[in-house]
Amino acid sequence: MVVDDDPRDVAAAEALFRADLAGASAPGTAGRLLASPTSTRPALLEAIGRASRAVAVEMEELSDAGIVDALAAARARGCAVSVAVPGTGTSAATAGAARRLGDAGVDVRF
Repeated sequence: MVVDDDPRDVAAAEALFRADLAGASAPGTAGRLLASPTSTRPALLEAIGRASRAVAVEMEELSDAGIVDALAAARARGCAVSVAVPGTGTSAATAGAARRLGDAGVDVRF
């Protein structure tokens, strides 16, 4: 669980949930919220790349080689990296990425 009381992050999350409930397109994101498909990949790669202490990620599907590489690189430069993926029903790509990250010293949770 993550608790975030930054007003920009809360407003962005609320707007995203309102759009989802209304069946509307996801709005652009603000603050530190990364939401697929509007801003995720470039913003996530940037955030992982500039992390200096810790990275915590939860993903339903982890098959993007660039993101896997960035997470492994963050761990290699000394960041504490944890990744949570579903415990059941994962794709072969996600299972492979999880193995690779675990081998790189990332704390992978299912």
